[in-house]
Amino acid sequence: MKHAIDYGYSFWNWGGTWQEQKGVYDFKKKWGAIDEKYYYYTKVFNNEIVELPSNTLIDSFPNFYTMPFKNLKTEL
Repeated sequence: MKHAIDYGYSFWNWGGTWQEQKGVYDFKKKWGAIDEKYYYYTKVFNNEIVELPSNTLIDSFPNFYTMPFKNLKTEL
């Protein structure tokens, strides 16, 4: 982060933080983070994905947001 500042960067995307992540939230605040409301927008290009159970998406795409599980036809 200090190197980025040295190179003139003044904005970066911290990503979202959940309320339960107090330590992460406090760390970001020390760098001047600003609370903003944000949304996830998704576009499904292959409609077959809605036929998959949520655990298949979790196993196939670990650590990635794919789509709201409420939009799946089969939800665990």
